[in-house]
Amino acid sequence: MNLKYRQHGITLMGMLIIMILVISGALAAMRIVPLYISNMSVRGALESLVSDPEMRSASTVNIRRKLQSLFDVNDIRAVNSKAVTIKRAKGGREVRINYEARASMVSNLDVVAHFDESVFVPEK
Repeated sequence: MNLKYRQHGITLMGMLIIMILVISGALAAMRIVPLYISNMSVRGALESLVSDPEMRSASTVNIRRKLQSLFDVNDIRAVNSKAVTIKRAKGGREVRINYEARASMVSNLDVVAHFDESVFVPEK
């Protein structure tokens, strides 16, 4: 009887390597997922501009104020006023938010996510 063929399973080194990979993946997900959750809030704020009937006749300043108030309520800190551009288009305005969000991974290693969201706010 040869014991070499009867032994099955994982070695201690194999288990350690798998644990390191799983823990590293979980830590990366814990840093990256909040960036996307924040972007979902930004997208929701933009979409609320379209559904708000007051924004159809609002000025550019009022649209910026409304966005800023939505950002304050939702505690969105990744977007500053320079990231928001409002352009006149045929039949309304295009509101675009183009920004980067950063999350620190380890020491001086960061994850950078670039987001570019836009909506069309029609006029009356």
